[in-house]
Amino acid sequence: MYRLGQPGEAFPVAALKQCFARLCLTSGFSLREGGFFSPLSRSERRL
Repeated sequence: MYRLGQPGEAFPVAALKQCFARLCLTSGFSLREGGFFSPLSRSERRL
């Protein structure tokens, strides 16, 4: 699981991923298209 050294980090990250997945479906954005999502796409590739 993706963690930043603190036990509480895993759940917020998972929740954020679900939220952004819904945004991708509703707005047509892709996490790998860069722009505002580019920091997230870098983390996603590491997972």
